[in-house]
Formats: sequence, C-alpha cells, structure tokens
Amino acid sequence: MLESVVRVHSEGKALATLSTLTLALLAGAYYVLVRPDASFIQIFIDDVIGLTDAAYRTYMGAVPSIDFRFLYGASAVYPYALGFALGFEPGGALAFGQFVTACGLLGLTVLASYRRLPTLPAVLYILFIALLILVPYRPGGSPGDLTFALYYTRHGWAALTVALIFYLDPHRSSRGHLILDSFVLAALLLYLFYLKITFAAVAIAFVLANAVTSPYKLRLAAFSIGLSGLATAAVYVLTDYLPAYFGDIFGVIK
Repeated sequence: MLESVVRVHSEGKALATLSTLTLALLAGAYYVLVRPDASFIQIFIDDVIGLTDAAYRTYMGAVPSIDFRFLYGASAVYPYALGFALGFEPGGALAFGQFVTACGLLGLTVLASYRRLPTLPAVLYILFIALLILVPYRPGGSPGDLTFALYYTRHGWAALTVALIFYLDPHRSSRGHLILDSFVLAALLLYLFYLKITFAAVAIAFVLANAVTSPYKLRLAAFSIGLSGLATAAVYVLTDYLPAYFGDIFGVIK
C-alpha cells in the first residue's frame, strides 16, 4: 500500500515537471518562431510556396483533396490555415502551424512518457521531440539548410517516435491508465493517418506487433485502433473527404 502511494506521488511529480518543461519550450518557441511573423528559407522554396498556397486556400474555405489536389492529409494543412485566420503573414502562418502542431504532439508526448520513463530520460525525450517538430530544417541535411519545407516528414517522424514509446509498459496499470493511453495512441494514429498515410501504416503495424508482447498492450491495441477506426468511420459517413483523400493518393500511385 505504501509503495503504491509513493509511486503515485512520484508519477504526479514527474507529470508536473514534464508539463512545466513543455510549457517553457512552447513559450520559447512562440517567442522565437511565431512572434516575428516571418520566416527565413534557404532551400526547397517551391515546396514552401506550394504548402503556403494550400494553407491559404484552406483558410479561404476550400477543402484539401476535394476542392484542390493535395497529396497529404488534413493534418498537414489546417494548423497552417489557422495561422492565416489569426492574421499572420505567410511566413508567420507556417511558423504558427508548427507551433500548433507542437502543442498537440508535445502534450501527447508528456502523457505517453511520464509513466514509462524516469524523469531525466523523459526530459531528454521531450526535448528531442520538440526539436524535431519546431526547428525548420531538412532532416539529414546541413544545419544551415533552414526551411519550412517537408515539415510533414519531420512531424510524421515525431509522432511515430511518440507512438513507439508504447513498447514500454507503464510502471503501473489500471483501467483509467488504459483509457488514457488508448486515447493518446488513437490521437497519434489519427494524426498520422491524416498527415501522410505511409506513417500511419508503419504506426498501425507497430501497434499490432506490439500487442502480442503483453496483455496490457493487447487491450491497448484493441482500444486505440477501435477508437481511431470509429473516428475515421464518422468522417467517412459525415463528409466526402476520405474518398477524395484516397483518390489523390491512388492517383499519384497510378
């Protein structure tokens, strides 16, 4: 009993520490990236122009894949359209979109890691995810290759990295923890599905393979895939987006 109380207290402190760190990182990111309302780009200007155009069209009321051809999902454009809606210039809208994405993904990172990692490794893990999301550069390229292009690739790797932490069992498990983990993992799967479908395929394959490693992970896989499947079915029933989205994807394959 005492050990359980101590562990709960320790997890509470870890959650508070990681949440404070995340808020500090987001505040710094807003000051550095968003507040100037501009961006500096050295490479892949054509990709940046295309992404900015898609975000502006979405802000004006168009729907990706329905009103114009777009090879990526809604997750890749709506956060940036929000930047235009809030009055940012084109360069600032891209930075604001990265900031919005970081808010969501870092929040999920905290919830996924605080019961699985000691505090110091969790801090380093969150720092890595934050840098991967927020720093406008080309992964694998020169540190001086500043660009907002290919952000969907960086964000996809970040979300997939967060999903992979579910390979670790939590320090303790309960029905409430299972529900929380299921919603976190389902949110990651949905984000990846509506970002770039290849990332979603890898994530789902991991969740299914991971399900055989423990009873907790089996239940987690069932609930998270079920939740994301229900959400996707709702989108299919209520909108015309999914057929158009898959139409763009298969059009490129053909």
